[in-house]
Amino acid sequence: MEWGFIFAEKRGISRVFIAVFLLLGWLSPRFHPASASVTDSYVENFDGRSDGAGIEGYDYWEVMQGNSGNALVKSGNTVSGSGKALVLNNAVVPAVVRRPRIYPGLTPTWVSFRVMVPTAAQTPAFPSGGIAAVCLNYNGRVLASDAQSWLDTGQTYKTGIWYDVVMKLDFENHTYDLYFNDALIPNPLFIPVKSGLGFIDASINSLNALSFYGVYSSSREGSVYIDNVSVIFIDRLQIITAPNKMRAGDVSGPITVHLQDVLSEPQAAPADISLELRTSSSAGRFSASPVLWQDIESVIIPKDAQSAVFYYKDGIPGKPLITVSEYPDRGYTDASQSQEITSTVSYFDVAVMPSQTAGASFGITITAKDAQGNTDEDFSGSVNLTADYISPASGSCALVPESVSGFKYGVLETVVSYADCGIITITASDAENPLKSGASTQVMFLPASFSLSAENSKQVVSRPFTMNVTALNAAGAAAANYNGNVKLVPVAVSPSAVPGAAFTPSVIAGTGFEKGTAAVPVSYNRYGRIKIKAEDASDNTKYGTSADFNFLPGKISLSVVPPSSSRVFFYLGEPAGLSAAVEDYSGNQVVNYSGMVELLSDSNLVLPLNYTFTESDAGKHVFSASSLAAGTYTVTMKCDEAGLTVESGDIEVKNAVIEVIDTTSSVGSGRVIIQIVDESGNVITGENGLAINVTAAEENDNKSVSLPSGALTFTGGRVVLTVSDDEAETVTIIPSSAYKIGIKKGSITFNRTGKNGISTKMWRELKKKR
Repeated sequence: MEWGFIFAEKRGISRVFIAVFLLLGWLSPRFHPASASVTDSYVENFDGRSDGAGIEGYDYWEVMQGNSGNALVKSGNTVSGSGKALVLNNAVVPAVVRRPRIYPGLTPTWVSFRVMVPTAAQTPAFPSGGIAAVCLNYNGRVLASDAQSWLDTGQTYKTGIWYDVVMKLDFENHTYDLYFNDALIPNPLFIPVKSGLGFIDASINSLNALSFYGVYSSSREGSVYIDNVSVIFIDRLQIITAPNKMRAGDVSGPITVHLQDVLSEPQAAPADISLELRTSSSAGRFSASPVLWQDIESVIIPKDAQSAVFYYKDGIPGKPLITVSEYPDRGYTDASQSQEITSTVSYFDVAVMPSQTAGASFGITITAKDAQGNTDEDFSGSVNLTADYISPASGSCALVPESVSGFKYGVLETVVSYADCGIITITASDAENPLKSGASTQVMFLPASFSLSAENSKQVVSRPFTMNVTALNAAGAAAANYNGNVKLVPVAVSPSAVPGAAFTPSVIAGTGFEKGTAAVPVSYNRYGRIKIKAEDASDNTKYGTSADFNFLPGKISLSVVPPSSSRVFFYLGEPAGLSAAVEDYSGNQVVNYSGMVELLSDSNLVLPLNYTFTESDAGKHVFSASSLAAGTYTVTMKCDEAGLTVESGDIEVKNAVIEVIDTTSSVGSGRVIIQIVDESGNVITGENGLAINVTAAEENDNKSVSLPSGALTFTGGRVVLTVSDDEAETVTIIPSSAYKIGIKKGSITFNRTGKNGISTKMWRELKKKR
């Protein structure tokens, strides 16, 4: 695999064009090192080299093209302004440096580095081999290879700014994801600029080298700076310590989290990695020390280390889930583990199904336990029930009833309800001694249904409007703590089937809900009457359906189709095309429009009175209008259901005459000029496409006349017709047209007088020999 930068001057242009070209490719065997395969990560920031030192021979680096003075380690020009970076100086031939090492083909393999270029770039030719390539081209665009061609990622860059370039290589599917961002602006969301890009050579299954291509210029110096080069194989975070079983309030043993590759092998951190610690328990706490306890929310895996250690304690009995994730996100899989928290004294076991409906009654089983975990069959007291909020972490609703009794042999089976949504655990505490308690596992309460409303039931296709979606409990009240994701699904009413129908967004994020209601801008991309269905993304049996909404076009357009490229008017009787389009709010055609439009115009313009769009129209239809008289017309199109009206441009209709100019010719072949003139007798020189048919009437009807076959086409308003005749006579030329164009016949007279006087055909009768 090669990473490269190519800097080139375009021939014949005095300016310097510098192209930045990153290539991941496969090296031929002559570049393979003799050493064994490298299985660990590789990280290089060049700080270990002396200022001005060449890269040749350092840690397997080679200068493959140019000389050692073209690839030097320099101080100061880095993101922070301190430390060192590799600089590739310009030369007549681009400098090429390479670090050949064989790496395992693990998925994922992360290859990253920082780069800063000083000036604009020239796009290099697409590489003929390798895995992947990235190009910073001359117009500030970031291009990436996708199989066999450059793809504009939509990302831009500026010269003189450091950027982080990251590729996540997938050797199983032979694809890669590209990340590109300003090195001074970390991206905690870690979103690729392009995903699923295809390898240039899909047969390559591992990385075996890093390469950088330098700069050359014949007119001025130019350099590129490279820093923080790394190849790592981190796939996930993994808690390697067995789950702790501990009493409430006690501190756990050390919990160790590892960086691991896909084969579960530990990996070194290429830089300090901050890990965010979370727990599903409202009473859970973390600390870096078991003795000098101090609440923390994160720990750090230092650069070159493989793990971090933290401690946990929880004051609520139960089985909370702890989660460890990197922040900012680097694309690794989170680590999670369930902890078991037991009471310091006798406790209660609380059993309940993990999914319930808000406001509906549900069964709960509470079992009294002694210190050894056996059922305390003698317990017959009362317990108080409390809701411990997990997600959201706060709330106002309580369980009903809040106190229950009636234990038989230490077990109570009863029915309770909880009016809100969200995730909670249910704690049962001895009414006499609250220290004797127990908590259920997490219980998710989903809404019984949803209500949907908007200010207006009539909407424009693709125009955003505010939709109010409220999560309701079984009693029909708003569930204030609901924070689930909700899918929006169109339910067709008329027409009964709408292919491609969708809402934007199609999912309302749980973060959009406040006190059980989300007021979000949404849009719908099709025409027709529908109902809007809102359903919980995790359970589609929890849904609600709106009243009918009618989605109508946003605008209509009607344009005249020009008769030809050379004229803007129509001849009398010539069909005029009218292109009608029905568009949404964004100006796109409403592809499923099936409504009716009305067409209005002068009585001398014949066209349909109305038209109902069909599926095949896809929102656009061309009408044909014909004129009964010369003049200038316009057509008005109305869409009554949407309250839209539009007027076409002018349709200019003119009278015209096709006339044949009389002429003479000697017997044999002659030319006749046919022209088309307007009402004033002027030749319509702009006519370059009208086709006519021509016939001839002989003075002596003996079929001696010959005309070209097929239709003739005007050029500059004229047609030159070649007529052949082998006898002296007058031949009438008769043109005809498909339109209501006047016809003026003309003639060509063939005579015997040629250039040398009177010409007479001589005939010699051949007689049979006797």
